[in-house]
Amino acid sequence: MLKTRQCLLGLRTFLGVASRIWGFILYILRKHLRTIIQYQTVRYDTLPLSPASRNRLNAVKRKILVLDLDETLIHSHHDGVLRPTVRPGTPPDFILKVSQWYELVVFTASMEIYGSAVADKLDNNRGILKRRYYRQHCTLDLGSYIKDLSVVHNDLSSIVILDNSPGAYRSHPGWRVEKMEAVQLDTGQLGVFYTGDSYIILNKHREGAELHMWIGEESSRDEQCACAMLATQLDQFLGGDAIQHRQEQGHETEDFLKLFPNGVSYKP
Repeated sequence: MLKTRQCLLGLRTFLGVASRIWGFILYILRKHLRTIIQYQTVRYDTLPLSPASRNRLNAVKRKILVLDLDETLIHSHHDGVLRPTVRPGTPPDFILKVSQWYELVVFTASMEIYGSAVADKLDNNRGILKRRYYRQHCTLDLGSYIKDLSVVHNDLSSIVILDNSPGAYRSHPGWRVEKMEAVQLDTGQLGVFYTGDSYIILNKHREGAELHMWIGEESSRDEQCACAMLATQLDQFLGGDAIQHRQEQGHETEDFLKLFPNGVSYKP
C-alpha cells in the first residue's frame, strides 16, 4: 500500500515536471514562429500593365515617389558590418511594382557611404533608384535633419512621400485645400491667397509650432470644414504639439501677417 502511494506521488511529480517542460517548449516554438512570420518577405506578382492602363498612365503627368530608407523600406543597424533586414512587403518586389507608376527617388538623412550601399542593394542593378539624396542635401535645424523637397522637383504637387518621419519635411510651411485635400505650396506662392479657397500655414519656432487656418471670404462651408479637419490631421502628423489659429480674410492677426515679409495679397 505504501509502495503504491509512493508510485502515484512519483507519477504526479513526473507529470507536473513534464507539463512544465512541454509548456516551455511550446512557448519557445510560438516565439520563434512569430519571429519568422514577422520578418518574412511578402512578395507581389509583378505583372505587365495592360495596353489600356499603359496608355492612361502615359496620358497623365508621372508623379515622383520619394522613398526614405531606415524604418520605412528597411530595418537595419550598423556595428561595423552592414546588415540590412528587409521590412515585410517592401524590397525587392515593392520597388519593382511601384516603379511602373512613379519615378522613384531615394531621400535619406543617412550618410552617403551608408545610404548608397543600401540603395545599391535594393536596386539590384536594375537602374530603378538612380536619383538619390543623402544627409548633405538636408538642412540641420533644431537638432534634426530637414529634407528640402525643392531639390527633387520645383513642383511640390507632383511629389508623393513615403517616410516614417513626417517631421523631416516641416520646412514646407504652406498648404492649400483643394478638393478636400491639402496641397503643398511652393515658396513663391506663400502670401498669395485666393478668396474662394482655404489655406493652412505652419509657423515653426524654438518654442514649438503654430498652425494657421486661413479662410477666404468666398470659400465654401465644406472647404472650411475640410481645412479644420486637415489642420487637425497635420497637427497629429507633426507630433500633436502645434497650436491652431483661425484667420479670416481681412481680419488676420498681426502675428500672422508678420509671417510674410513681402506682404499678403488676395486673388479672386
